[in-house]
Amino acid sequence: MEIAINNPVECNESLPIPGKDEENYLFKLAYARATFTDSNWQVSENICKIRTEHKDKILEKIEANDDENVSLGAMIALGAEIFDSEVTRYIKIKGKTELANNHDVDVQRNSQACFQIDPPKFNVTAKLTAKMIEFIDKVDLDIQATPSQKPADNSQKPLDTPQKIAEKAIKNCIILSFLSKLFDAVSDKNKFAEKFPKMKEICKKFKDTVVPNYTNSKYSYFIRQQLKRVCEKNGIKDKFIPLTHCGECKDSMFNGSPDTSSFFVHTKMIDVNNAIEISFTDMKTQLKYIGFISENWDCTFLSLLDRNIYMDKKFVPYTGSLSNITLWMDNNYLCFGNVKIDSGETKKRWAFVITVCDDSLVEYKFVQPRSTSLKANAPPTKQHRFDLNMIFPKVCLGMQVKIENHSDVNISRLEANYGYTITGCNFENRSTETYIVPANQITTQYTPFDTVMICAEIENRIGDPTQLLNDLLQTCKNYSISLIKTMLPYYLPEINSEMALNMITKLSDTSSKQELDQIKALMKGKENDIKAKLENTVMEGEKDPKFTAGRDINQLYNSTYGASQIGIFQAWNHGIFYEKTFVQGLKLFFKYKKVCLGFIPMILKTFNKNLPNDLESAKMILNFFNNPTYEGYFSNMSEKDYTEYFNNLVTFVFERDPNTIVAKQAHSSLINKCAQSLIGDLFTLGKNVSNKAKRMPPLLLFSDKGATFSKCVVKNNNYYPVEILLPNGTTKIITSNSYSSCEANKGYRYHFGTDGKQVLSDWKNYIEKDFSGVYKPLLVDYMLKNKICDAKIGDYPSIVLFFANIGLSTLTEVSDDYFDYSTPELNPIDNYFNDDANIKVGWLNNFRDWAAEGTIGYLKIDITRTHSHGVDYDSPNLIRIIDYLARDEAHFPSKIIAFRAKENKLMYFAEYEGTTGQDVGGMFRDSFFLMVNELMDVNIRYFIKPPSTLHCEKNRLVPASNLPIKVASTIGSLIASAIATRNAHKAWNLPRFIWDSFVTNSDLSLLVDCDDESYFNSLKNIVNAMRKGFWKVIPLDKVKNFSGRFIEGLTCGVKKELDFNSFIAYFNPPSRNCVVWPVFTQAISKFTSQEFSKLMGFITGNETPKNAKDFCLKLADKSTSYQDENSFALPFAHTCFNLIEIMPYKTPELLRQKLIICFSFQAEFND
Repeated sequence: MEIAINNPVECNESLPIPGKDEENYLFKLAYARATFTDSNWQVSENICKIRTEHKDKILEKIEANDDENVSLGAMIALGAEIFDSEVTRYIKIKGKTELANNHDVDVQRNSQACFQIDPPKFNVTAKLTAKMIEFIDKVDLDIQATPSQKPADNSQKPLDTPQKIAEKAIKNCIILSFLSKLFDAVSDKNKFAEKFPKMKEICKKFKDTVVPNYTNSKYSYFIRQQLKRVCEKNGIKDKFIPLTHCGECKDSMFNGSPDTSSFFVHTKMIDVNNAIEISFTDMKTQLKYIGFISENWDCTFLSLLDRNIYMDKKFVPYTGSLSNITLWMDNNYLCFGNVKIDSGETKKRWAFVITVCDDSLVEYKFVQPRSTSLKANAPPTKQHRFDLNMIFPKVCLGMQVKIENHSDVNISRLEANYGYTITGCNFENRSTETYIVPANQITTQYTPFDTVMICAEIENRIGDPTQLLNDLLQTCKNYSISLIKTMLPYYLPEINSEMALNMITKLSDTSSKQELDQIKALMKGKENDIKAKLENTVMEGEKDPKFTAGRDINQLYNSTYGASQIGIFQAWNHGIFYEKTFVQGLKLFFKYKKVCLGFIPMILKTFNKNLPNDLESAKMILNFFNNPTYEGYFSNMSEKDYTEYFNNLVTFVFERDPNTIVAKQAHSSLINKCAQSLIGDLFTLGKNVSNKAKRMPPLLLFSDKGATFSKCVVKNNNYYPVEILLPNGTTKIITSNSYSSCEANKGYRYHFGTDGKQVLSDWKNYIEKDFSGVYKPLLVDYMLKNKICDAKIGDYPSIVLFFANIGLSTLTEVSDDYFDYSTPELNPIDNYFNDDANIKVGWLNNFRDWAAEGTIGYLKIDITRTHSHGVDYDSPNLIRIIDYLARDEAHFPSKIIAFRAKENKLMYFAEYEGTTGQDVGGMFRDSFFLMVNELMDVNIRYFIKPPSTLHCEKNRLVPASNLPIKVASTIGSLIASAIATRNAHKAWNLPRFIWDSFVTNSDLSLLVDCDDESYFNSLKNIVNAMRKGFWKVIPLDKVKNFSGRFIEGLTCGVKKELDFNSFIAYFNPPSRNCVVWPVFTQAISKFTSQEFSKLMGFITGNETPKNAKDFCLKLADKSTSYQDENSFALPFAHTCFNLIEIMPYKTPELLRQKLIICFSFQAEFND
């Protein structure tokens, strides 16, 4: 990294300084570094040097040294705790020394900070004891920020500076910490305690004083952070301050940079008692974020651009004003004006604003106390997968920076031209150095947000000096009292619950066995009393309405019931009073939900996927993981790793208490994701009885996941229970024979029933039975016809239909084998078009007359100008067949026509200009075949690949925006006419939502999702025209009970590729008696699927077989006088009659070549 060096500043003192008393200086420096905050990197080097090179002299510096500062430095060298792990670089993990940076921030701050070299062991001598008595006698815990009276000698001595006052408080901490180490070193602690009579007075005075139960390292961390601010010149009131470059930032207004993003944070944290009102005026862009942030960068914010409030993995829409927004809290809800979202915990947070390339003015006002009239609604949340931290800058004031051969490097100032000042210690030249660096050359590392804010507040000189000093003095006093409480057992007659609780709360994940054994020894014989006291105190907090739940364990230290909260967790965590198991941890949590909320992450660490042995424990575990409120704790759990466990857990409960499983309830996303992962293979598994329980996993009975809802239907009764989807998004279980046609719904799916015992009984009865026979009848009714069963299918109970329904709903395609085009459900359509009011039956001369009258559809076109006859796509001579059918003079759609009998139906009458062919079906089929091929050709530009914003099948084609509305309507009529006349075409390649649109009048937005509103509105107009055109031919009430997939099947016909057997199966019996039949079958026996399709098209005019029960192909012998088959004419097709005539070829290969010539080249239609 290239960096510009700006006046490297040497450290004020280096090690050693020649000409001075090096030894004493080393000890003085150790103490001095405890009361100043610069050059942290020297502390570790200094202490380790003492412990290695002067370890034999350390005790002497306390016993026989008149320089108090030297003695205090020696106490630190012997183990007095006053430095946090950011300074020492190391922590103790289960008694072992490890690098602090190898662990997360919480472990670093809460574990015992230590240096790389441990303090030497020492004996507590009489001299040392005597010297410590002198130090203890000087301990004064009532230090004030401003002395309340003049010196005793009435002299005009200057008042102590804040630095001197802070030094006195820190000195108390060092002395008391070292005294606690002396107690650890002596064997007879009670006798040793008698030598410090003042300590007995101090213990009596503070034994009932409640202080935060931080570890010594955490107290040291807070002292050091607060000391940084006391040492600086302050005086600026709380306000929004910039963490990145911006325009101006004043007391009640600020504006961002016009060239980059600007990050502002208010230094006064928001709680339930205050609020911030923010006003945006004349915004140049709405790319802004406003919200809340906590010390671990956890954030909740409003995006002004899309008007959504985002939290980790969920969001809600924002409906309030964008110009004036009030940020406030309602217990655990974070509020943005009149909209709120549940954060799951109550704690203070900073307010932030991010602007992007916008220097318009932002005004604000901090309100304390906030108005009690503020009200907000909590709309239902939706899920998202965004990384919310992406809105924050990669580089900002206060962040820690990585530079080789440096330590303690952070961004300390914003510079002109978007540069940053970074300050840190250089190992090589032993100096503190400052650099000015552009943002793109800075490599940051994770920095807790509270650390960022401390640095930013120091740079902006935020805070009242007296208040900052008082805060530091209070922290030092709390630390001192915390140390005193560890010595209470040696000064009071016997250990009480308060003392025991204090010792338990001092434990951490990294506590050694020695510490734990010491606590257990002190409590021996009093465990039940101490446990009762602990649980009673915890229950007080649980019942106290003023005590709010908190997820952040760090916030508990300052809460009213913090000691008991941490105490009950550490008691479980270390096997004191409770077994350290996941089940026991959950029991404590469900008993004390508010108190234990912050400990869920630690309890989850003991989760080992073992099934419990009892029902109540199993239900408790299921209740926890199924509760959406707690899923923020296990959001990183993958369905891949936990599906089997949760299915086994649900099965365990189901077999013992089935009603718990079948009861309708809300579910966590984890449970639903695990259930969803079981669906994919259910169709394959269900058809094979050997899969047993895998075919009917109870987790799917429990979760919300199941079959996709079929479209809305109107039905008067049902045999099996169904679940309907109501318009408001909720669902309702409809039991047998109780379905009301009057109840509006958006869809249905089969359900297993509400009687748990019956469901369990059916599950057990069919878990090992073969139920593969249910799939075909259910598929045909459910997927293709939206038909609810009004009679029992075989002997299958509801649960079998439920699981079969789920398996079937995964199918994206349905095999042609399942289609039944003679089904009674098609009778209404057949009857409609057999009605004389909707069909005209006649002969060729009638067709011409009706076409001239305009009473039937009439397509007259120069077919040679179409692309199928070789005209280029971009040629001005190119015509589209659909355009001609859409013209007014085509009169399409009109009545269906039929030649001779109603079975031979045509959509329209066709004539090709320049030919003499007569259309009695063949020319119509040919034009229809070519027309659909054109429409499904993207080069014609009427249908295109779907854009990325439209969420549908990407391999399908959607209408282009330039598709004329009249043409779109004609296409809809063409599709309906194809169904009415059974003229299918497998080239249709429309997405499912278009097929669905033909069978419902629901708005298109309910059938497909689209992210581009402008495009969607255009698409909606076109699809609405298509469906209206469809309904002109087939009224909606004739198809409303069909599925879109069934309509697609009727329109596309058999998509299955033709082979030899399926092709010859279409020929009628007389064809098989022809002389040429054996040669013909041998000639085509090696055809490919594509060649069979082309031959089908040559014979019928359409490569797709007709969807009609009486559809067949015909073969006829063509007589000839020629003897040489090489002189035989090419086979001749009468497309009107699906007939091919072939002369009596004897050589299969020759006939094969002749047939290929026929379907490879277009021929004219002749008489």
